[in-house]
Amino acid sequence: MKFNLQLSMDSVKVSINGHPISERALRKAEKKAGPVSPGSYWYDQRAGFWGVMGHECSGIIPPFIKEFSYSMPKNCAGNVIDAATGDKLRSLGKLAPTIEKMKRGFGMHVPEEIS
Repeated sequence: MKFNLQLSMDSVKVSINGHPISERALRKAEKKAGPVSPGSYWYDQRAGFWGVMGHECSGIIPPFIKEFSYSMPKNCAGNVIDAATGDKLRSLGKLAPTIEKMKRGFGMHVPEEIS
């Protein structure tokens, strides 16, 4: 007997970079990311930046969360630019020392102005 474990977008509450995330994987990822509310998000796995698909960056969580390690589709997010230099931000660096110290983020949620 074979079981089809493929997830459909209708049966999941969270998608990352267009990929549905199972409840089990979500619970595991939340140990690093913090609580994740239902929604469709983009996540830059190298920098830790995240946002709602099609919108600008909403926050930062730790990079390299295995359960969220899907490539970002093109044009899914606004660019994250350093206002002082005009450079595109590519890494966590010292932008979020609290997140680095705690080894977990403050979660992901759809901001009120978007929902």
